Amino acid sequence: MGAIEMRGLTTDQQVAALEGWSKNRRIQSPDPYLDTYDELQRGVQALLPLDRTRLVLVANAAFGWMPTRLDMDVEHLDEALKLVTQAIQPGGGLSEQDLAGLARTFRTVKGQSIVAVSKILHFLSPERYPMFDRNTCDRWGLKPRIASDYLYWIQQCRKISADENGGRICDDFRKGLAEVGYRYPMSNLRIIDLISFLDALDT
Repeated sequence: MGAIEMRGLTTDQQVAALEGWSKNRRIQSPDPYLDTYDELQRGVQALLPLDRTRLVLVANAAFGWMPTRLDMDVEHLDEALKLVTQAIQPGGGLSEQDLAGLARTFRTVKGQSIVAVSKILHFLSPERYPMFDRNTCDRWGLKPRIASDYLYWIQQCRKISADENGGRICDDFRKGLAEVGYRYPMSNLRIIDLISFLDALDT
């Protein structure tokens, strides 16, 4: 199923596609990202509640997990702290404008980065924010630099996670991860992103 088709599908159809992808790819161990994901997530969680210094540490930790270098705009860091703190509170969220502001603050050497913001949000609140990656975007027909596309991705991951079959797919894939040694907790949103990311590598 092509990437462009995915966005136009119903949630049930997306769940069915996800199930097919989950059966087509098996995790190999060792894996450099999965080997360090748990420690990085627990390390970030230990920095809560956030302040300016801890946000800088979180951003650098998330960027250290990426292949690109951090180019932070420190002049807007205080505003970014307010937005991120609000976003990870129960009931909190972000608008397109908020995401664009965060992307201006947390840049890569290539420029503003919604992808980087998604990783910071994910490690701070993995149950609420999925990661947003170029490979995943390619698979779903999304644009990694577009804030509205990340908001759509959040919404779809939450819908799939709440779906009975979607939850089952996540549980089954989690069991497969455990069989090769990755037994640490992963949110459904992370599993959905991981399945999509891995399938994109094979297409």
